[in-house]
Amino acid sequence: EDDEEMEVHLVTTLRVDASGGHISRQSPLGRAIFGRAVGDTVTVRVSDEVSYPVTIRAIRPGTDDESLPISGY
Repeated sequence: EDDEEMEVHLVTTLRVDASGGHISRQSPLGRAIFGRAVGDTVTVRVSDEVSYPVTIRAIRPGTDDESLPISGY
């Protein structure tokens, strides 16, 4: 069992920075945790062969952080 903890922020696809913990709601982790509650354990499906469990330990409301750069395409 892996007890690693990480903090993530759900952001729009224009402000994604996975290495900085800013992930899109459309990402595998974002889809798994969006709309869930503290204490829920969800399965993050990366592919048909790869998945892992995540337990939500806290949820804090965010604010619009205009300092986050907008990703280029």
